[in-house]
Amino acid sequence: MKKEFSVNVLNEIISNFEKQGKIFTNEEQLQFELAIALKEKGYNVELEVLSMSQNELSKNDKGEKLYTDIIVNLGDNSYVAIELKHKLMEKKIVYNVNGKNVYAFPQGAHNIGSHDFLKDIERLERMTKTNREDRIPFQFNKENKIVKSFAIIFTNDKNYYTPYKNDNSLNKDYKLVGVKHGYLYSYIAVDKNGERINKPTNSQKEKIVPIKSKEDCLKYYGKVYDGKLPILLKGSYKCEWKDYNVAKCEFYGIINYPKFKYLLLEIDN
Repeated sequence: MKKEFSVNVLNEIISNFEKQGKIFTNEEQLQFELAIALKEKGYNVELEVLSMSQNELSKNDKGEKLYTDIIVNLGDNSYVAIELKHKLMEKKIVYNVNGKNVYAFPQGAHNIGSHDFLKDIERLERMTKTNREDRIPFQFNKENKIVKSFAIIFTNDKNYYTPYKNDNSLNKDYKLVGVKHGYLYSYIAVDKNGERINKPTNSQKEKIVPIKSKEDCLKYYGKVYDGKLPILLKGSYKCEWKDYNVAKCEFYGIINYPKFKYLLLEIDN
């Protein structure tokens, strides 16, 4: 008999985390705590599940991620897939939770983190949406179906959820604000002669060029990278961030301390 699953299940769990004052120091801790909470609700949960069949693995020459963070088995060959991201700002922050200090250490640049989150959504679409030509069959049984999937990101870095002040950015398509749909490109700054500028200042952003293909990567050889080829989203996703009020950070003051937020997006068929 198939169990039911909706976004409300995840919202309730996250709300309980918030009430308990949970701050996750890394993605693995978030994954573990979420899996435990799902099990406590009676769901059959597996972590780091191989997503592709052996036959599909043999064709996998694109360096694609092969594992899904959390799989929920609903019965009757129906599954829910969940991908997680946990990204902290690029400096160590000390929070006070119920009288105890919790250290939040930096976890990478926000532009790369945003790109990787959107890449997760594309991958979940390929597992969930039947209208994608590049659909990934789930595991070893063609009867298996990912009936819906979810992408979740937690962060205390406002660069993930605040708009750019202007449109002259190399990472404008990856910003997790507004509506995300269709092709999302990587960009590069070049000078008047078409030569790539490695670390452009604002005054050097003479020409912003979208990187739309592997050929573009080769043309501007260097650090424009297979991993940042265009992302194609068939669905339309409105980025509505929610507060995750778990702690204060006195060093920054009551108003300006780095607040936690999370974004939860549902991918269905």
